[in-house]
This record gives sequence, structure tokens and C-alpha cells, in this order.
Amino acid sequence: MQQEVDYLIVGAGIAGVCFAKQCLNHGKTFHIFTDNEPAASHVAAGLFNPIVIKRFNPVWRTQHQMKLLQDTFSSFEKLLGGQYVHYSNVYRVFSNNQEVRTWKDKVEKVALLKNYLNPEPILHKIDHIESPYGFGEVKGTGWIDLSKLLKDFFTQYQSNLSIETFDYEELRVKPLIKYRNVIAKKVIFAEGIKVMNNPYFNFIPIRPNKGEILIIESDLDFPNVTINSKNFLMPLGDHKFYVGSTYDREWELDGPTAENRVKLIKNLKHYFKADFNILDHKAAFRPTTPNMRPIVGRHPEFSNLYVLNGMGTRGTFNAPDMSRELMDHLISGTALSDEIKVDRYYHLIKR
Repeated sequence: MQQEVDYLIVGAGIAGVCFAKQCLNHGKTFHIFTDNEPAASHVAAGLFNPIVIKRFNPVWRTQHQMKLLQDTFSSFEKLLGGQYVHYSNVYRVFSNNQEVRTWKDKVEKVALLKNYLNPEPILHKIDHIESPYGFGEVKGTGWIDLSKLLKDFFTQYQSNLSIETFDYEELRVKPLIKYRNVIAKKVIFAEGIKVMNNPYFNFIPIRPNKGEILIIESDLDFPNVTINSKNFLMPLGDHKFYVGSTYDREWELDGPTAENRVKLIKNLKHYFKADFNILDHKAAFRPTTPNMRPIVGRHPEFSNLYVLNGMGTRGTFNAPDMSRELMDHLISGTALSDEIKVDRYYHLIKR
């Protein structure tokens, strides 16, 4: 049976689903095509943190994206009836007194940081966490249960979903969009690293970044804070914790590796001094870009093909923002921000 929609969305990670939510917000119809292969969104911790912890600097579009993130995922909760937003302040373990001084100095000099960083170090101890110099507290942080959100979304909108590998050769773009039994006004390619095999947008410089994480279990009664040190330890409830993550530009195996398992455990034991059991070990690939900015916009030749990609390591921040900016552009003609436009990479197309 033939189906007509406003948007055909390729990819069902957080970018694709946030764009689908924009469709719902604006009364637009959509159909999503995705395969069963694990994407970064299904493995990611979903951590939202407005600060680059290593440098104590605000992230890109901090205030704007924090508000939009909260609004977007609260809206998903109302739509689907689940809980996806979990607040948990980040406690950065200070390595030495110089880090404490740098922290205080940054908060004093950068006005925006006062909204997020506690200027005074947290000196009280947390059982089984080694922190001789105390902690720096980042306020208003937490995590989004992306795996549950995606599962719930597709349960509720299963008639809008086809689980199959997208075959680019079957896509017709002139005079209108037709893919198998679906006719659409536009295609939104939100497929993460799979865009590298997309004949229409394989010119964009997506750089896969492999990440591996552990899910562990410990009998501790742990406070509701996320510890950041050599890696991060995030409580999930029921004595379970998320430990992550690795960042690999080069790799030999696509799945979890013994080498990174050892690395994750070693970094965890640097500051976590309690017994634990490993419940799971996962790997996925983040779609990162050379300048750490998403890539959004129209194909240079086909006006009905669009890309929504490059959410990188901050998908929970970027996906709500980029999907809304793209939708505003599509329905109102609002110009895309120069720093995210796909146009900046047109010169990479092989003629």
C-alpha cells in the first residue's frame, strides 16, 4: 500500500527521532527507515553537561542548548509517558591543588560559569571514592535514558517505522521522492556514520569515533552524583553504574575489545575503591566532524534531500537544537547558522 508523507527520515538515532518530534510539533507526517544495527544513541550514556570538564569551559551554545534539551526531553516524557530525564550533578575529582586554583579562577573570570560551577570545592568524602583534593561540582547536569526513549517512541509510532537496510539505489528523487511504497516531499538523512556510504552526502567529512562503555554493579549505597576522573561513573539505580568512555579514532575491531575493557577498568580503579561486577560491555561509533560542529542542510543539486548529521559526542545537546533549526528552515525559510551549514563542504564533492 502506497504511503504519502512530508518527510522520509533515514536513521533512528537521537537526531532522527528529534526531527520526527519536530514533525509532530508542526503537524507534519513522517516515516523512518532504520536497520537493526546498534547506533551511538543506543549505547551512549546520554550525559548532559554544559562544561568541557578537562578545560572548565562552557560548551558551544551552552545556555540555549541546555534550555532546549530540558524542554525537548520533558516534551518526550509527556508524549510517551516515560521518564527519560535524570538529574545528577557531576563531581569532578581534582587531581591536585593547581586544578582547584584553576577552577576557582575560571569561575571568577567567566561570568557564564557561575551558572553551572560551584566556586568552592566540595571537601566532604564519598565512600570508596579517592579524592584527596576534593571535587568540583557542576550543577544542573544529568543524563537522558536514550535507549528507553527510543524504544518507547518506536513502540508508540511503530506504523511510522520500517526496520530494514536503506537501499540508496531504490531512491527516486525526481520529479518527486519515492522509495519503495513511500512518497515524500523531502528526505532527511540522519544516519550517523552510515552517511559515509550515502552516494548523495558521502562528501561530508564525518569522522567515526569509536566509544566503549561498561555497565557495572556494586553493592554500594551511592549518592546521586556522577563522578568524573580518569573516566566517569554514573549511577543508574538498582546498584548499577555506567562507566565510560573510550575515544578511538583508529581501531581494528568494530565491537568491544579486551584492550579497552582493561583500560576502562584501570581508569575506574584509579578513583573507585570498591568491588564491582561487570554486567555488560558495549561499543558504538559517534559521528564527529573536523571542527566539532554538526552538519545540516540541503544537497547542492537535489533540493529535496537534506542531511542532519555530526552530532558528535554531545548528541543530547546537539540533536534537539539541530533538528529544530532544520525544521524552522524548512517551514519558515529561516537561514541556517553558517557554522553548521553543509555548504561549507560543497568543495569536497568529487566532480
